[in-house]
Amino acid sequence: MDASKLAFADASFDVAVAMFVMTVVPEPVAVMQELARVTKPGGTVLIVNHFSVEKGLRGAVEKRLAGFADVLGWRPEFPVETLLADPRLKLTDQRPVRPFGFFTLLEFERLG
Repeated sequence: MDASKLAFADASFDVAVAMFVMTVVPEPVAVMQELARVTKPGGTVLIVNHFSVEKGLRGAVEKRLAGFADVLGWRPEFPVETLLADPRLKLTDQRPVRPFGFFTLLEFERLG
């Protein structure tokens, strides 16, 4: 199923989860909009994904790899702000995922 055009009715789920997909889909903002659409007001959207950093060794490596995104099949430069655009979703938690914190869990509340 196309994640940017989900074949579910509005407000179908209490929880919607997308793990390790946002940096590989062509339109991550459209995917977030669909997750908001299919989640009931008061429900939860969970995202686990890699998000880039600006500084340090990791930031330098991500910037260098960004030019190879097509070959890699994912976007090394992917700021968390990319997923914060839908006004129906309120970010309620953001925390690193073990073991190394390379991935981050974002928890959103679907607003009414």
